[in-house]
Amino acid sequence: MSSAMLEKDYKYTADEHTCKYDPARSTGVNVTHRYNVQPYSVEQLKAAVALQPVAAAIEGYQDIFMQYKTGIFDSPLCGTKLDHAIVLVGFGIDSHSGDEYWILRNDWGTTWGEDGYMRLKMQ
Repeated sequence: MSSAMLEKDYKYTADEHTCKYDPARSTGVNVTHRYNVQPYSVEQLKAAVALQPVAAAIEGYQDIFMQYKTGIFDSPLCGTKLDHAIVLVGFGIDSHSGDEYWILRNDWGTTWGEDGYMRLKMQ
């Protein structure tokens, strides 16, 4: 089984090519378990995120998402054409509004969002 490489060693290039996996740059980290979360189950997703990061897909190639800077993201313009992978890494509650949100990590670098992260309002 091949183990994961760090993002800095295998950057996303937005083009089609043959996998260039380099075992010398392997982290030794392997996926050993996976869990399925029922669609639309906030409680199951919270439980999964509390254990480990969770891979997810969103419609990320809309201006509203790409131009995100800070705050809790909540837009009626969010789409349902899943075209971008992200990782859910946590969740929280805003102390001012009381809104619950997911913390997601994007792979567009630290200049996007809040140092590469977004707070996405739970629905």
